Amino acid sequence: MVLPGGISVAGELRRDFRFRPVNGELELMLSDSGEGVESLAAQVTRVLHLALERIGGMAPTADLVRDLSVGDRQYLMTRLALHFDDRPVWLVAHCGACDEPFDISFDYADLPVKPAGEGYPQATLETSLGRLQVRAPTGADQEHVAAVSNDEQAMRVLLQRIVSSEHAPFD
Repeated sequence: MVLPGGISVAGELRRDFRFRPVNGELELMLSDSGEGVESLAAQVTRVLHLALERIGGMAPTADLVRDLSVGDRQYLMTRLALHFDDRPVWLVAHCGACDEPFDISFDYADLPVKPAGEGYPQATLETSLGRLQVRAPTGADQEHVAAVSNDEQAMRVLLQRIVSSEHAPFD
């Protein structure tokens, strides 16, 4: 299977991954994955670390999983759901006109996925502040920001982590 973004290994972008086979051992490890974690982002790191057999041609480590882009982590979590059960998912929604509930099904396999563009995970932007270099946020960024309780401060911390410029606009 192929990630939309991928990881850089020795200067080469690698997108391959494979999950461990579904068995009782994996199910037990995943059922205990929330114990002692500080945030949802940390739990996603733990779940993916436990569930992945290979990523980028390597055995996964927690740090490697943490360094995946947020988009790749979301993609892996939806693929993991399919790995366990490929049946459609049923949700309850409410009508916007009358607020009555109704059921709707969707299939994770039908969710659109677009491969990352050229230069991934970096992009250069021209702004009124000058040229900025921006990288895709990672699980490490999510875990770091999860520890910040103030939303405005969390945004500043995230921007400091993913944006670089000679003028350091977010300090």
